[in-house]
Amino acid sequence: AGAQKEDAPPNLKPIENLANAWLKRPELQHSLIGLEIMHIPSATVLFSHNGRRRFVPASTTKVFTTACAMDMLGPNYKYTTKLKVYGTIKNGHLDGSLFIEPSQDPTLSTEQLKQLLGSLRAKGLKSVEGKIDIVSIAGGGDRFATSWLAEDWGQDWMPVPSDLVIDDNTAHRDPARGYPLVSYANARDQNALVSSLLTSSQGPSWICFHPSSKTMQFWHPSGPAVGGQIVGNPAEYNLAIAESILKSMGIKVKGRQIPLSIMEKEPTTVFEMTTGTLSEIIRQCLKTSDNLYAQQLLRTLGTLPSVSRDVEKATLEERGIARINAWVTAMGVPSSELVLWDGCGLSRKNCFTPHALNMVHRHMAGAHLKSAYLDVMPLDGSEAKGSFNGTFRYKTGSMDSVRTISGVLITAAGEPLAVTIMINAHSPSIRELRSSMASLINHLQGLGSLRYEPVPVTPVVIKAKAPAAARIKKPVVRAKSAAPARTNRARRRRAH
Repeated sequence: AGAQKEDAPPNLKPIENLANAWLKRPELQHSLIGLEIMHIPSATVLFSHNGRRRFVPASTTKVFTTACAMDMLGPNYKYTTKLKVYGTIKNGHLDGSLFIEPSQDPTLSTEQLKQLLGSLRAKGLKSVEGKIDIVSIAGGGDRFATSWLAEDWGQDWMPVPSDLVIDDNTAHRDPARGYPLVSYANARDQNALVSSLLTSSQGPSWICFHPSSKTMQFWHPSGPAVGGQIVGNPAEYNLAIAESILKSMGIKVKGRQIPLSIMEKEPTTVFEMTTGTLSEIIRQCLKTSDNLYAQQLLRTLGTLPSVSRDVEKATLEERGIARINAWVTAMGVPSSELVLWDGCGLSRKNCFTPHALNMVHRHMAGAHLKSAYLDVMPLDGSEAKGSFNGTFRYKTGSMDSVRTISGVLITAAGEPLAVTIMINAHSPSIRELRSSMASLINHLQGLGSLRYEPVPVTPVVIKAKAPAAARIKKPVVRAKSAAPARTNRARRRRAH
């Protein structure tokens, strides 16, 4: 803690009275409560009730993911998806194959994919001897986390994360994309899990592209005409979209085997698709509590050089979590205060302390409370004459029996506080909790001066070890002429 003025001792009584009275509210008596209030400039904890105990956080997990991404990559970072050609285009024919090099961008749309592929028509391409595929990313692939619940499958709150994301990996309109539709109820690859999902009262809805039969296998309680199915195998499905787009442009993909002499040469990048800034993506992620965006940001962190050789062969998600852990530990937060299983908060196995969250807020707020990260957080209150006094920038989290809120609060006197409230094991109804938490926040916003001296915020520096192998794998040329079907490895649980 920073040095305090001898002639002006800290005035903690108002905060202590507010917090202690709040903890006695009847709607909180049968729940597990974590509360920490920190003075940001001095790093002094003004009040703590279970502040160093771990709680299930729900979507406040996104604070770690988004803040680390902005700190590591910068607010102006942009995703770039590339279209590459192996071989030579001559007389409208490509004697090789097409590859899309993904960037984990969560924002690409079908229209942008059309723009990417449209560059080929501009070059006069009429046919492709080989195939169209996705460049393999080390540790990437389609992945629905095993730490999520079965009831989260096929729901719009959690689409399947993947290297190439198109339309949020959700089939909103025209899910068939020109291919025959086959109901999953008639599919042959059913097991107990699939059978249970087909009869679930939760109403899951999904669609997968079956490469060998060139069909779309779907399940939706109301039939295929109703959009909104999540895409179960995004790599195959999005490639099917790409091939359908090429066909509509008059470009035929033959899918034949390409000689090693062509595939071993360096490819030519024919087009690059760059989307909005990272700050815009994080703003949207925090505003709508978008789970897919958060997972793609976590995977993006996983593409950076590994922080440990122990995770070099891990998945992108595992490497991203390792980076967040190293980043938070470098702030002085013990590793025992943070347990992460995903980047969005959907896993019930996530748990961390209110103190860990507040330390992240202090780091991201900076010495002068002017930071790109604070600018993208949702705001309670409004700026008046250049002052944010009485405002609260925050992130909430909620799921069954969990309600949390965490952010940076500026009191009426201009005192900056990091405030985190975490409530677990409450009754299913959260209306009373919302009112209760809002009451404490409103009273804190009205506080006067606390008289604390500031202490500088130390920048976080993480030394990354050089990766043992290139992050992007070279395309694999197989002996057989027909490309084998990929294994399905696997949208937003209301962890708002």
